[in-house]
Amino acid sequence: MLEIIISYYNNFEFIKIIDVFPDAKITIYDKSDNDELKNYNFSNYNNIVEIKKIENIGRESETFLRHIIENYENLNDYTLFIQDDIDNHIPDLTIFKNITLESINEEKKFHHYKSTWRKGWDTYSRPVYNGNACLPDFFSSNAIPDVCNRFSISLPNYYITETCAFMLLNKNRILRKSKDFYISLKNWVLEDKNNGFILEHIWCLIFNYNLTKENIVEKITEDIKNNKPICYAKYGDGEYICANYGKMPECGNANCDNDPYTEKKQKGIIESFQYIVNNMDNTYIGAWESENVTNYWRTLVDEDKIKWAQYHTFIIGDEDFGTDQLQKKVEMYKAIQQSSLKKIIVCNSLLLKAKDLFKTDSIINVPFNNWFDSKYEEILNKVKNVITDEQPIIITACGMAAKILISDLAKLYPKGIFLDIGSALDYLCTKHDTRGRKYSYNDLYNIFKDILPDNWHHPSYEKIYLHAKIYLRNM
Repeated sequence: MLEIIISYYNNFEFIKIIDVFPDAKITIYDKSDNDELKNYNFSNYNNIVEIKKIENIGRESETFLRHIIENYENLNDYTLFIQDDIDNHIPDLTIFKNITLESINEEKKFHHYKSTWRKGWDTYSRPVYNGNACLPDFFSSNAIPDVCNRFSISLPNYYITETCAFMLLNKNRILRKSKDFYISLKNWVLEDKNNGFILEHIWCLIFNYNLTKENIVEKITEDIKNNKPICYAKYGDGEYICANYGKMPECGNANCDNDPYTEKKQKGIIESFQYIVNNMDNTYIGAWESENVTNYWRTLVDEDKIKWAQYHTFIIGDEDFGTDQLQKKVEMYKAIQQSSLKKIIVCNSLLLKAKDLFKTDSIINVPFNNWFDSKYEEILNKVKNVITDEQPIIITACGMAAKILISDLAKLYPKGIFLDIGSALDYLCTKHDTRGRKYSYNDLYNIFKDILPDNWHHPSYEKIYLHAKIYLRNM
């Protein structure tokens, strides 16, 4: 069903849209300072018409975001967002109707309508170069880059946006982003009167351009504190190459940690991705930096079901220094540490100290590489044997097969919390840099020291540091 959302202030031209779409549900958000709309007789129309009186704030951006937030769990299959002054922005209602119906019939996920700025003008698509729309309405030439950076919205060097926020959206395209994302975006819109106008120029980035990698550090923290099931799994370049086993000989026979690509692992990685995306709620995929990689994963499922997150969600990246991300990531680790849920970490033996960091109930060790082909069932059973509650926290730092383990455990424990941290603790637990960081071990220690146990530097761990230089990747 199509629902039309109208941001109304003082222009009754929108009534014509009801004639054009007689079967659509009409929801009008009334931001006027009078009761004219309330007193209008809609009984002559077959449509279901609902009027919601709301405060006149945040332009149409606030209206659209309000609707998404308040109806996030009950969105219609398609939602058409428009302003009331369609006489200014829709040059031909017949063409507008045809585009809408064709888009729905073809199951398009997003359509941004070409619009006129004023009645009688030509339609105009606005180019944006390096985030600069060159408009006086923007209080800063960095307005678009700033909001994209704040909300982890991918910003191309060049893109084209339509001039007005007339949009058709498939439900799944909206749900590709979390409800928290829209709440935060709405709060930002209300911070400054210009922000609604800025948002008009990035709707296409939010809903149409390749992908947005969300920063979910705070979300993971809150979900763990609230015992809310969540899954974060990383599918990087190694998983991508393994999933294409035999097709990329130039990439060698193993990943950077010397974990071999095998046909059995290929099948498991592909099936794990499909299961995690299609069947697990509140799931985020750590997106590798290359579009070739992310584009491949998108071919395996309905791409709108994928919620992409930053690959360095658990890893302390060089880019985190000098930002508030360092403390936010520490708080995320602290939330895991303080959780009362049963915690299990699956990792190699050199990450022994991770058990004390997270205060896990169990640690299951795996070989440094190729454990999937030789010992997967054994490892899976070991993990199952130590799970005593329906909602465990499973932390994986065990290579490419971690995703396969997560998908199989999720089938048995759908209420679980699954966190694929990868190599995030290599440096902190072994003093060995496996990823070529610009910061030192002491820098890293000082970030985490307030949540580390007192015996973190006990002499008995010296052998771990020595073995790490032998068995872990060298940079």
